Amino acid sequence: LHYTKEERREIKRKEEKKRERKRNKEKGREKKRKEEKKRERKRKKEKGREIKRKEEKKRERKRKKEKGREKKRKEEKKRERKRKKEKGREKKRKEEKKRTTKSVLSTT
Repeated sequence: LHYTKEERREIKRKEEKKRERKRNKEKGREKKRKEEKKRERKRKKEKGREIKRKEEKKRERKRKKEKGREKKRKEEKKRERKRKKEKGREKKRKEEKKRTTKSVLSTT
């Protein structure tokens, strides 16, 4: 088969267009892949951040609970000390009463 110069040029042009379309398609696919990878990385990062946030909240709750427990322990100690003091005072009062009643009895 023999083509004229013009026909050969036309065939070459069509083939070049075909190749160009193929290249563009591949470029598009590559771009999509890159964007997908980017999105995936973003998702992973966000997931990591979310996990860290949850862990931090958990730690914060633990700290608060511990703080509350510590406060209760301190208050209990305080109450215990007060009770002991009061007991001591009561004992002293009773002893003082005994002493005064003894001295009163001995004088009469």
